[in-house]
Amino acid sequence: MTPQEIQARINAFTEKVGPLAYVSMVMSSGRAGKPLITTIYPNGVVDGRVAVHPPLSTTFEEAFANMEAEWAKHQASFNVDTIRKMALDIIDLTDALGECTIDSLAKRHPRSVVERLAADACEVAGGIAGKPYAVDLHSEARFAA
Repeated sequence: MTPQEIQARINAFTEKVGPLAYVSMVMSSGRAGKPLITTIYPNGVVDGRVAVHPPLSTTFEEAFANMEAEWAKHQASFNVDTIRKMALDIIDLTDALGECTIDSLAKRHPRSVVERLAADACEVAGGIAGKPYAVDLHSEARFAA
């Protein structure tokens, strides 16, 4: 795996984690014969929350597999902040534009995150504002709460 390929995979994984995410992969002297250390900061390094620390790895493929597995375990707890921010954006966009489309919301959040969390964010927006909200996905589907 070339450094460029590793960087591309780290970037793709970071995008999946969220808009503020920072992912670090470091090669060390190899504690316990496992030289690759990865860390996932779902809300950035200055967030102050505990980062996700996948197990140490021997190969790059193992490191990426460990990152995916560890993120799957912790993703729900970190999604709470993103869902609330997205809910407030749904309310704001709907009030300003008369509707909230996936395109308008994707200007504030990565499209992959919008597609994954829009239904939950609509539900939270409805709870905050006391009325239903939806994200128009251009006739593919409609998330509503």
